[in-house]
Amino acid sequence: MSNRFLLIVAVLLGIGTFFAYQHKSQSLPQSSLYVNGPIYVPPPPEPERPVPPHPAMQYINLINARNSQIRSINYRSLTLRIKKDVTVSLNGSMAYEKEKRFRMKTRSFMGRESDVGSNDSKFWFWSKRMEPSLLYYCDHENTHRSRLRTPFHPAWMRETIGIDMIDTKDVTIIEEDGMWQIFQQRKSVTGKKIVHMTLIDKEKILGRYIYTPNGDLVISSEVKEFYRIDGHIVSKINHIYWAEEDVVNQWIMNKPDLNSSIDPRMWQMPNMRNSIDLGKPKFWCESQE
Repeated sequence: MSNRFLLIVAVLLGIGTFFAYQHKSQSLPQSSLYVNGPIYVPPPPEPERPVPPHPAMQYINLINARNSQIRSINYRSLTLRIKKDVTVSLNGSMAYEKEKRFRMKTRSFMGRESDVGSNDSKFWFWSKRMEPSLLYYCDHENTHRSRLRTPFHPAWMRETIGIDMIDTKDVTIIEEDGMWQIFQQRKSVTGKKIVHMTLIDKEKILGRYIYTPNGDLVISSEVKEFYRIDGHIVSKINHIYWAEEDVVNQWIMNKPDLNSSIDPRMWQMPNMRNSIDLGKPKFWCESQE
């Protein structure tokens, strides 16, 4: 895919479009909130070598036990702000039902702007501002064929909400200023080596980060403010920084419903006349009557 197309996808999956409407001089932080710049990436633990329990595991277990009790989260209203050369703002909604059901829709004063989602079998995205205005979709199992880079994968968007479990398999943990950085070696959907880092304090997830093996930041998603609801701690303001393209966006979310019943129609892919399956060897349009 061209860099221009990837940039459109990034903004789309990051919640919107650069072509909505512009705000006057609204300031957003220029980069990450808690961790900035290149970092030292520790080596992974040696295979088959016992690792003694880390003091941070008591906090990880606490967070995981709490997150395991959240089956779904529904933000019925949120404001989305994006900054590159200008700052734009959109309104929207977002819902997530574990494990793969996700939906984010945005709108401006001109009507619907974008629709990004996934269900148990597929993910999709659509933007009114793309030319031509097509629905792009893909089976989860064919994500690698779509050439969709890791920051744009719906799994990353779901993870940024902060209610998933912290994976502790083959991790290395470093303490820094009363916080714990949990490093894990992974592969991107395109097969490239990446480093995933989860940042926590003693009670909550503060951020998720993706780095190159050399420690250069690819993208970060950090929680600036939280809601405390019935013993749970969930995101109120998310700050997302795509370092590769120097794009900042912020999700300002109204108080969500937890574990509420969500209409199953929320997880249905939009029925649009023209669509492209990104998982096929070559993209082509399909007509859906």
